[in-house]
Amino acid sequence: MKQFKFEIILNEEDLAGDEFWEDAIKQDGTGITTLKELLGSMIDESNIIISSEKSGDDVVKLISYKDE
Repeated sequence: MKQFKFEIILNEEDLAGDEFWEDAIKQDGTGITTLKELLGSMIDESNIIISSEKSGDDVVKLISYKDE
């Protein structure tokens, strides 16, 4: 079976300047929850894994977080 892993790297500067990010920070202090939900929703809405029993939220995983 083939497995594909992609890495998405977003910095706070990439997300800042929009109400989305300000609201995301308010939700959990990091924005991680909102961002993970958004990425999962984007996968669901694209129907890219329509034949899978998994949802977009199942396939998006946070690998690391740094607050420097």
